[in-house]
Amino acid sequence: MQIKCQENQAALWVMESPGIFRKYLKELLNQIQSKEGKFVLSHEEQELDIGKNAELILNPLEIDINDRRFINKLYGELKELAYDEAHYVQTRQIIQNIMAYFMELEQESSIALDYSELDFGQLMKAVGIKIDENSDETVERLAQYLHVIAKLMNKILVVFVNLSAYLENWEIENLLKEAFYLKLYVILIERQNLSLEIRKNCYIIDTDCCEIY
Repeated sequence: MQIKCQENQAALWVMESPGIFRKYLKELLNQIQSKEGKFVLSHEEQELDIGKNAELILNPLEIDINDRRFINKLYGELKELAYDEAHYVQTRQIIQNIMAYFMELEQESSIALDYSELDFGQLMKAVGIKIDENSDETVERLAQYLHVIAKLMNKILVVFVNLSAYLENWEIENLLKEAFYLKLYVILIERQNLSLEIRKNCYIIDTDCCEIY
């Protein structure tokens, strides 16, 4: 079976059987974690790595805006900016000033110091740079999470599992609008059909399915 994901339209997978629900979810979770599986994700006739291009959200209450994956990617992006042509001189000057300051402190200290040259990554960690979590409200945090996976992690697909257990239909619709604005494709995996005003394709799944495009 082929399941088509379209822009500005959610793909709703309805799995009423607990056995099928469990089987598909386990399969998808394995592939999100870059393990082998039967699902195939393709875009413009090109097969894509599901682990790199899709995000699976099992529990919207447990999302972590400052997940280690995101922080590592953020640090890499900031380091590239810091050493690009526009910021290189200023970055080097800041590091040199910090090192010079430690040398000045060493001269006034009764103990000789041993230290290596400061790395920009160490500087970011020392400052405690992280993503600003701008809300404690579930839908707003989810919207921010979508922004992170789309803009920072370059994901193209987000899969929500049993989202209706946590959000009202109108909240789901607002969240989907945010996902569509970010050019994310969306799959909703549910145990029953949802009455949503937003455009959706509904698939009743009671057999093996392996291709998403």
